[in-house]
Amino acid sequence: MKYLIIDDEHELYKQMYAELLRTDLYDVEEIRRMRKPQKWKLLYKIHFSPKLNAHFYIPFKFIWNSYYDLNHYNFKDGEQYTVLFLNGSVKVHYNKYFFKKLKKRNPNVKLVLIMYDSVKHARSVQTLKMFDVFDTVFSFDEEDCYRYGFKRLYSTFSIPDFVEEDKTLKSAAFFIGRGDDRTNLLKKIFKKVTAAIDGCRFYITDVDEEDIEEIKDVIFNQRMAYCDELRMAYNTDCIIEIVRDGQNGISLRTCEAVAFRKKLITNNKSIAKMPFYNPQFMKIISDENDIDLDFIRSLVNVDYGERNYFSPLLILKQLEELNGR
Repeated sequence: MKYLIIDDEHELYKQMYAELLRTDLYDVEEIRRMRKPQKWKLLYKIHFSPKLNAHFYIPFKFIWNSYYDLNHYNFKDGEQYTVLFLNGSVKVHYNKYFFKKLKKRNPNVKLVLIMYDSVKHARSVQTLKMFDVFDTVFSFDEEDCYRYGFKRLYSTFSIPDFVEEDKTLKSAAFFIGRGDDRTNLLKKIFKKVTAAIDGCRFYITDVDEEDIEEIKDVIFNQRMAYCDELRMAYNTDCIIEIVRDGQNGISLRTCEAVAFRKKLITNNKSIAKMPFYNPQFMKIISDENDIDLDFIRSLVNVDYGERNYFSPLLILKQLEELNGR
């Protein structure tokens, strides 16, 4: 079996799938998503705008089918292929006609989709219409797996080899994430924590100007490369994770806590049902009133045991088992 993975074209994808991209346990090849003709640069931005695609289907996307690299890939007779797509690509690129034609032309090809958004999220509107063309769909959302018959994965995270102890990045607690509908809750939590504990690093992005206020150790709207986020997470004592309402899949903050052996504070109640959950090192909250300041202050030897719950190689292992290999 040869595995092709479509380059999702962002730094986060590269880090999440680093272990898969460098493995010699499986035959894996990364494929560019598409060639972007300069003459149609403006049209490309319109057709593949995430904001526009979140609300309605933009017609005439078929004109791009010949520019997808899969359309020109040399699939060899007698060899089996599995193509992996992250929903970050499928939510705006490709179309059902393209996938059906690809499979008809190459019956030795299977398509696999990996969902990191809940089906009910606005970003999944277009993807939902194409579920039936995929041979297997993985999802981090337990409810979606139950409802649609998806295969479960907790998340995807490759332990980086570039993180190291750095005193200049040290913190008592760390958070970075979009404000969205969590802004007020985040501000309340951080006010309570920073009033009692020094040396925290909290970053809230995408916050409207009128919602910004001066809070100790809280920085608004400062973006950070994911490699720098990882260095921050590696050098903190406690990671804070606040997920959106209704989300029951974990975020990368949980992956980092387990992989880097850090304490975790989260409002994700579903984590209590997961195999890596350890109440000694993980605290579940509903709001700022549940914050245990002594938990943040405590100096403990954090060890969750297994660290590779989120390896991307587990996706290929499941696919091999599904195919009886």
